[in-house]
Amino acid sequence: MQSSFHLPKEIPAASRGACLVSGVGSGDGEQEATLALLHGLRQVGLRVAAMTPVVSDARRVGDRWTSPLLSELCQASSFLDLPVQALCPYLLRNGIYHESGGGGGRVQIRPIAETFAALSMWSDVVVVKGMDGLSEKLGARLSTYDVASRLALPLVICLRHGPSIQSRLSQALKQARRRDIAVAGWIATGCDPGVVTALEELSQSAGLHCLGAITKVPRSELELTYGLNLDVICRHLQLRSTTTDSLGCP
Repeated sequence: MQSSFHLPKEIPAASRGACLVSGVGSGDGEQEATLALLHGLRQVGLRVAAMTPVVSDARRVGDRWTSPLLSELCQASSFLDLPVQALCPYLLRNGIYHESGGGGGRVQIRPIAETFAALSMWSDVVVVKGMDGLSEKLGARLSTYDVASRLALPLVICLRHGPSIQSRLSQALKQARRRDIAVAGWIATGCDPGVVTALEELSQSAGLHCLGAITKVPRSELELTYGLNLDVICRHLQLRSTTTDSLGCP
């Protein structure tokens, strides 16, 4: 199902209540960070939608598309009954990108923007999962950076905790600022307990808020969101929660 919501000729800037979650590379835990944000923002009473521009795990069963990645995003959002096609305009199958409405071809910004606009109509916040790295190419002229820039989405950088985390964070910030992309903050994934102080020091040196830390193997939805600073996240994404409860860093 492709959205029937059509944008005007000029793609409008995203309103408040959205972000794009991306790592620098494919091992940075984009899915973990996106799921944590979805669960966490739901816990403070917000209607949360999820999407991603492309998936590579899609397959067709009869007249229906399925995707484990999209199913996870859907189940973590506020809209459990949406078909997976509503969350993603391009489904990669047999090396060809298929638009949700049928056909195939190169990835373009307009179907991505239309999917985002449709989900924005139904929700308080849309969390967009990236595509396995900020510089990852979706086509000859489209990368994760380009999607964030064209849709005016604030960036939430996620990085796997490790020895090179400081240089990788600096690299991502430099590239985002060069493209005039706003950065809401960053999330550390794959963390051992007790690293919060080190993360705070790193955040201060980078001049960027740490939005939370996710442990190496979250065993539950609560544990996945426990390390998020939801007060800071809501403030930086200009969201107003409907409950006073929030989960702080451990």
